[in-house]
Amino acid sequence: MNKIILITGAAKRLGKYLALDFAKEGYDIALHYNSSRKEALETQKIIQSENVKCQIFESDLQSIENCQKLITDVEEYFGKIDILINNSSVFIEGNFCNTSENIFDENFNVNYKSVFFLSQFFAKNNTGNIINLLDTYIARRSKRFFTYLNSKKSLEILTKDMALELAPKIRVNAIAPGAFLPAYEFAEEYISKREKNAPLDCYTKMEDIMISMRFLIENKFLTGQIIYVDGGEHLMTL
Repeated sequence: MNKIILITGAAKRLGKYLALDFAKEGYDIALHYNSSRKEALETQKIIQSENVKCQIFESDLQSIENCQKLITDVEEYFGKIDILINNSSVFIEGNFCNTSENIFDENFNVNYKSVFFLSQFFAKNNTGNIINLLDTYIARRSKRFFTYLNSKKSLEILTKDMALELAPKIRVNAIAPGAFLPAYEFAEEYISKREKNAPLDCYTKMEDIMISMRFLIENKFLTGQIIYVDGGEHLMTL
């Protein structure tokens, strides 16, 4: 039987790339999305052409009840989950002084709280791997995206704490990518600027993240690890 991967936020961008690549390797895909139903259906169709199973699951992960329902629905459809990839993320701007409660809640609800409870519900009935997606900027500071970055820094700590808590049945690791696609209002110039700041003079490519993802899954003696896939950008000072 094929192994089952649940990828949150997998209708487009990085999540879609990961889902397509894992499908080519013979994994069955549980594809989560929130509002991007059209893109999710298109991705599902491509994945199914690889002769693997792919089912889409809609859920707003800001709700704990929805997190539990997502895990339950995937388990009912596939029977088990071997790998949980917590990829869903929001990137909402706001410095410390102008961050509203709504900005704070959405950043932390999606980027931290949903990962906590998805992982908790996953751990009740499954064994295998949890991989969280962080951000290279956890090694730095940003006034412009204050609560976004704080949510990702909190997730770094959670990754290590869960690795200890869930061993030996579940291994928990994370990847902290550099800039790889323009997000939201950010244009290509933003990627170009980030590329110039990286010691290796290149931006992060999807395949670089996928190689690291495979490494974390295949090396059964790794847990609590954070891999920076950023061309060395995290080594630079502000």
